[in-house]
Amino acid sequence: MGVKIFKFLLIYEGIVLAFSNSLNWEPVVKIGESQIIGQSITFQDSEVYQYLGVPYAEPPIGELRFMPTVPIRQQPKKLNAVKQPPACIQYTENPFPWYENPPVMSEDCLYLNIWAPSDACPKNKKAVMYWMYGGGFRYGSIRSKLYNGTVLAALGDIVVVTVNYRMGPFGFLFSSSEDAPGNAGLWDVLEGLKWVNKNIGFFGGDSSRITISGESAGAMFISLLSTSPLAKGLYSKQIMESGVAIFLQIDSTRQQNLNNSQKIAKIAKCANDTYTIQSNPGPVVECLKRVDPMVLSKADFLALPDSTVLLLPQYGDTIVPINPRIAIFQGNFECTDTLIGTTRDEGSCTLTTQNPKIFGFFGEKNPKINKTFGADLIRDLLKEVPGVESIVQHYLSDYVSKDVYNFIRHQVYTSFTDEFFLCPSVYYAEKCAEKGNEVYFFKWRHRPSVTPWSSWMGVAHFTEVQFVFGQPLLNSSSYEAEEILLSLQILKIWSSFVKTGNPRIPWPLYSKESPSFKYLGPGTRTETKDHRICKSECEFFRPFFYTQVIL
Repeated sequence: MGVKIFKFLLIYEGIVLAFSNSLNWEPVVKIGESQIIGQSITFQDSEVYQYLGVPYAEPPIGELRFMPTVPIRQQPKKLNAVKQPPACIQYTENPFPWYENPPVMSEDCLYLNIWAPSDACPKNKKAVMYWMYGGGFRYGSIRSKLYNGTVLAALGDIVVVTVNYRMGPFGFLFSSSEDAPGNAGLWDVLEGLKWVNKNIGFFGGDSSRITISGESAGAMFISLLSTSPLAKGLYSKQIMESGVAIFLQIDSTRQQNLNNSQKIAKIAKCANDTYTIQSNPGPVVECLKRVDPMVLSKADFLALPDSTVLLLPQYGDTIVPINPRIAIFQGNFECTDTLIGTTRDEGSCTLTTQNPKIFGFFGEKNPKINKTFGADLIRDLLKEVPGVESIVQHYLSDYVSKDVYNFIRHQVYTSFTDEFFLCPSVYYAEKCAEKGNEVYFFKWRHRPSVTPWSSWMGVAHFTEVQFVFGQPLLNSSSYEAEEILLSLQILKIWSSFVKTGNPRIPWPLYSKESPSFKYLGPGTRTETKDHRICKSECEFFRPFFYTQVIL
């Protein structure tokens, strides 16, 4: 006689649970006529319901390539949300440590992953963290094990949502016409956020307590959404790690995107020097829509191989109407309570990944950098910034000895750290505080025990994300004991902010008048510092940033 498998359906506060005698719970969320079947996962005695690959938009394929996101018309009647969705199309031959070469990629990639504590339900709603990954608007995916929301949901008692969005030419190709209007990737994260507002209650999430969060490109999305009239009222708090889209290069992104889109079109054999995307946008874009997606993605890579960044979000359309730097500096943006900060040595990996022949991709080469060479490197890193010679002088002034090679190298990458990461974050924090919001500023100072970056690169970009998502708790054998404790503390800080707007530990509010910040690393509880240690750098850059701004 065969063994019978019995299944029951239990309704628990609106969430249906399927149970079999194998003792596996299958949570089933009902949205209208649709059923979304997830998985139950246990972490440290806490049960989490996981739903992978939930679609939030129509597949951006065919005529929808390069176009703004189309909301999903109808959820599938039955969705087994137990497999990771495909990554959006991307291509690189470089071994970026935050980039896992996705085994499955597709243009049909606009999906969410959702983790919810098992007791989350319509009568016990949890605060929501909506995560947007970084990767230079060119690389990344919610498939990455780094963005596994299990630990945050289990120990933080919050709902975690991660969102896939289009990148590279699929997300930001621009023809200066309606054929490829740009900002498709930004439209994606906005549509995902709208979907979460509308539907997260079915998963036990509280749509009135949504914190948008992200790192690098993801954090820059947040600053752009804060200036967008289309995002107003869709979130209540924000967490911004290593990115604010008011860097000086933002002024020229529209023209740079057009020029770089032409480069991609030429490599893809849809344009040439006389038949351009500028002069013939319709036919060129129509040709690009027929190019194989991997061929198009490789064309993007070949247009600028030694960088994570080529095409960027831009302003001048309905989603970002005006220059975000001007909007933010004039106070014309919607800020909320904010947790914001940077790592100590953000610019070091930009220096190596953009100059791998000189430094080695991970900084493994150690060339002697004199002042003349250092000045040329700063000019290259900040080539689109007006007044770059004064920046060279500021960071490599006469008191810098010609043969203090390590210090010169440090000054070179610090110039980029300050201009692109630190000072934009400082100015944004000031403006948010001026609008009456509670702002908490941090500086990440811990270099992980396991890292591909050379020791001279210090606490590089992206370093903190693994601790936010609890990787040391998931993979304890790869980390030191103090790092496991640090990760536990960090995810508690993040989740507390998501739930209450308060980081849970003593932490003075940030403002221009009282610029205190918290060092995050081992010993986080007691390390509060005065942000005036950054005053000289960000006061130096302030006139650059306020150019064209009428206050």
